Amino acid sequence: MKKNVLFLSLQLLVIVACSETLSINGEVGNEVETVSLKQLNPETGEFDVLEKQTPKNGRYRFKASSQPTLYSVSFGDQGSQLISGLSGKNVYINCLEGIEIVNAPSSQKMKAFELTNGKLQEKYFGALKKEADAAMKANDQQALKSIQARSGEAIQAFLVEFHREIKALGIGPEGYFALGFTDFNKDRAFVKEQLKRYQELFPNSPITKDLERRVGDTDALGLGNKPPNFKLKDINGSETELKSIEAKVLLIDFWAAWCRACRIENPEFAMLYQEYNLEGFEIISISQDKTEEEWKKAIEKDGIGAWAHVWDENDLVSGQYGVSSLPQNIVLDNTGKIVAKNVKALDLKHILEKTFDND
Repeated sequence: MKKNVLFLSLQLLVIVACSETLSINGEVGNEVETVSLKQLNPETGEFDVLEKQTPKNGRYRFKASSQPTLYSVSFGDQGSQLISGLSGKNVYINCLEGIEIVNAPSSQKMKAFELTNGKLQEKYFGALKKEADAAMKANDQQALKSIQARSGEAIQAFLVEFHREIKALGIGPEGYFALGFTDFNKDRAFVKEQLKRYQELFPNSPITKDLERRVGDTDALGLGNKPPNFKLKDINGSETELKSIEAKVLLIDFWAAWCRACRIENPEFAMLYQEYNLEGFEIISISQDKTEEEWKKAIEKDGIGAWAHVWDENDLVSGQYGVSSLPQNIVLDNTGKIVAKNVKALDLKHILEKTFDND
């Protein structure tokens, strides 16, 4: 009974909060010609412009609905600031010498989370990254295998603290912001657990609807489903289309030159490709590199030019596949259906042995 009373009280608080108006105003410098108020669009995950203003006497003022969502105030090319839709009645953001926010603790919490995430990344992966760089430079395969094994333990330890920090922000715009740093493909159980709480407290809010959309997109790439087709330019500038690749087993591999874990795995995939390609194993590697030079240099250095490579220059296909961290991959069977996701070289070897050694 007490639990139901508490839940109804929380719902009442949400209704009261959403009936209020949020005022966002402040001062800007002469270099800021336009100030824009944007709101999260749950159908796209992007921020749509609600209103634009030309500052008068160096000041601007917006009125927005107080609701469980995220707003963004953009100051031309001087930067932008995220605001929780449940910040309170009055928020002041000045853009004079940098961006300064007043009376918005939620925005400070979001900034603090970014800093905390960076510290956790350094705590658990900083030393491993340095070791990996040294081992890759020396081409020390034994050291690389050791680093790869230890990285799995580091990831699990990192996630314990990472999840704790997200939960500490609670269910609301701040917690939603923090969930954006998770990988919806790799951390599905945690994301779905959090989504359930958003559906209970804010069932029709933009932040909940956006989470539902993103979880739905990853569900569509579940085992037994066929991934969406794509068409990208290959290393020679010609277009390569997923549906045109014929294989008994196809590995769709998302990677980048800057991804240490990807580079460590590349030689292992190359050995498997050499062993099983003639039997019907194919790979298509999708690069998230920012320049063609970095991409092509890494292909040559790792000795992986034997299979198809395409460049996802604007991360459009990566977004379509819900890829927010690297490495990631998907394994398809001869019918084009997903049979495995995010496999290591040893896992892939077992799949290939089962497929081809029993033919």
